[in-house]
Amino acid sequence: MSVKLLKQSAVSNPNLLINGDFQVWQRGTSFNITNNSKFNYCADRWRVYNGFTASKSSNGGITVKGANVLQQVLENKLESGKKYTISARIDGTIRIMTFTAGTTSSDTYFSYDATSNAVGVYLSSSANRSLNLVKLELGSLATTFVSKSYVEELTLCERYYQKYSYMMVRNLTSTPGVLYGGFPLRARMRIKPNYYSVLKTSQGTNISSDLADYYLNDNAVNYIQMKTNKLDCMAIETLNLDAEIY
Repeated sequence: MSVKLLKQSAVSNPNLLINGDFQVWQRGTSFNITNNSKFNYCADRWRVYNGFTASKSSNGGITVKGANVLQQVLENKLESGKKYTISARIDGTIRIMTFTAGTTSSDTYFSYDATSNAVGVYLSSSANRSLNLVKLELGSLATTFVSKSYVEELTLCERYYQKYSYMMVRNLTSTPGVLYGGFPLRARMRIKPNYYSVLKTSQGTNISSDLADYYLNDNAVNYIQMKTNKLDCMAIETLNLDAEIY
């Protein structure tokens, strides 16, 4: 066995991507997006810029059709001038590309955009393409993909997106008719997130349009704060917090 093959079989470098084996699907497991004028996210941390269909594969990974590239934007810049390697199982075959950070690069299967600090896998617009085990690592060798536990991967994803459902928030003040309360987030978010929600009174009346009395305070990377003068308790049917990179 050559020294190169021995190193590849014995060492696994850390994966600089999150959710590279597509374990986490907080937004759902099937998508049919027709909007081709903005970035859309599907599996956690993965975005496309086009109309597309995507779904969680029954044997693991993701199946995508109709988009030009599936991307992940890195929060931290890659070190300019250093060699990095991206690898993935594409339609059942492992593919590999090595590139130099700071210089936009691409080949048949992969892309690296130095301006947006994004790495991606090229897709077919006319046929389903199956992807799994996408890995970005420092150096010129593609080493073994080692999966994290679901809990570890979910915690990393929740810096960028969190979903809550069926929570009751009760009055924390002594003033009748005023609700002032909240709850800590499961993980600290990257920035103060955008939010999308369905809110109801304890009797089930939908008050989602009453957003003037429901807000994220300035410390919302850690904590959600709610205030309303209309009721003493509020049910959160769904609450999606989006701090992704667009």
